[in-house]
Amino acid sequence: IHTHFLAEEYHANVALEFAKNSAGTWCNIPLQERLAFLKQAAKNVRDARKKLTGCMLQEVAKNIQEGDAEVSEAIDFIDYYVKEIENMAHANELFSAKKAALVLSPWNFPISIPTSGIASSLAAGYSVIFKPAPEAVLCGYLLADCFWKAGISKEVLQFITCKDDPIGSMLVKDERINTVILTG
Repeated sequence: IHTHFLAEEYHANVALEFAKNSAGTWCNIPLQERLAFLKQAAKNVRDARKKLTGCMLQEVAKNIQEGDAEVSEAIDFIDYYVKEIENMAHANELFSAKKAALVLSPWNFPISIPTSGIASSLAAGYSVIFKPAPEAVLCGYLLADCFWKAGISKEVLQFITCKDDPIGSMLVKDERINTVILTG
């Protein structure tokens, strides 16, 4: 059992300002260092496998096999983005976005799908606001914590919970967000 705070318009605006301002700081970190943070995040997800799987059982009624497979997919997503970028020529110029992404995750895949959005955005130099589905807040928080423990700051990867409307809609429509990443 857990409780969480729901952001109001003021909090969403603060998050949007942080996202806008931290994008420049994040993308100025050399690409290889950003990728090293992501490699550590993948290790942290591996290490948190039991906790993440258990959380999915509790919050979204996945069984152990489904939860375990989803954690594996999340790790694969991080590894994929890291390897693909490492193999690209001129990746440093391509992946210095100085922009902000909003990652919205579904309740039924609370770990793998947001991991894909978070990892791809961070690898590309975006700062991220991550809003998990209301039904999977704890799963989302535990996932974000894997990235934070890897050294990615809470200013670069923000975690926000709010009602889908009006605050979630406000985030989606705000001009400080350059990319919105949904389910697929």
